[in-house]
Amino acid sequence: MKLVVLGYGNVAFHIIKTLQDSNIEIVQLYGRNKDTVSELASQFNLLYTNDILNITDDTDVYLFAISD
Repeated sequence: MKLVVLGYGNVAFHIIKTLQDSNIEIVQLYGRNKDTVSELASQFNLLYTNDILNITDDTDVYLFAISD
């Protein structure tokens, strides 16, 4: 299964860690703040974008980990 995570906070961090430990493919990470999202992406060796128009459509699931 391929997954895109939208969000880069504490919840996203723990979800990404758990999913990678479960061998689920995270194809991209999205966040509005380029510096913060790139930092989290580098921790997990993920591709990322801060441009909503560049979110990939080559995925099975979009997981939202954003503030309410």
